[in-house]
Amino acid sequence: ALKPGGVMRVVVPDLALWCRNYSNNNTAFFDWYRTTYLANNKTLFPTNGSVFMGMLYNWGHKMSYDEETLSCAISSTGFTRIERKSWSSSESMQAMEHLESNNPRQFESLILECRKP
Repeated sequence: ALKPGGVMRVVVPDLALWCRNYSNNNTAFFDWYRTTYLANNKTLFPTNGSVFMGMLYNWGHKMSYDEETLSCAISSTGFTRIERKSWSSSESMQAMEHLESNNPRQFESLILECRKP
């Protein structure tokens, strides 16, 4: 459905970010996520690991990606010019202003853009 030269933007939870926060025992990150997205439910999500699993399964994720793995998956389908982007930063800036403005997902997301050859 995407025309040649079209841009595809993929936004997923950033596995490397989640792993860093887990390894560093950054409870502030996990507390923020539990409060923002898991109704601050400390019964179902009492630990950092349970918050991570809640993030995956409550949103229907079947896989978690780091930049290398997502780039590999995208390139294997033929897309080119794969670039990491920041939240609300895109070649299609006008569209991003409305879609991504002030969304808390910016603090946990990996964003890659690529082109269809």
